[in-house]
Amino acid sequence: GQPRPPAQGWVVLFNDLVSYRGRNCQGTPSAVRRGRTWCVARRAGRVAGCAAVSEKEDYFLLHHDCVHPGHRRRGVGKRLHRARLALCRAADAAKPVRLYILEGNRPAHALRRAFPQFRYVRRTTLPDASDPTATYLLYQAPGAGAA
Repeated sequence: GQPRPPAQGWVVLFNDLVSYRGRNCQGTPSAVRRGRTWCVARRAGRVAGCAAVSEKEDYFLLHHDCVHPGHRRRGVGKRLHRARLALCRAADAAKPVRLYILEGNRPAHALRRAFPQFRYVRRTTLPDASDPTATYLLYQAPGAGAA
């Protein structure tokens, strides 16, 4: 079956962040396959964080993680990460999942350590980033059946 967001409306999925505006939209693995899907974590009816997942030709990409300062260190980032990872696996379990983390972003690196399936690949720059000279670390979780 299709993955469901965690109980109590913790994470909702939708394709257009701008049109979200508090609606409770549900995503499906096929939505991820069509492009970018946003996940929004809510606490007490308010947005606590959001993050995106996109399908590329030969991998999924987790990106644009953001947790409101008032909700940090409360599991919001982990729940968003788990929801996106489950969505990727339901869409195509054989595809690897990638994650780029800015080299000096300690909270993001701490979160990544909670998901040991993500292995370090290499240091790199991202030409399309807001700072094309910034250094990122690329991590990848292999797809099912990968050696």
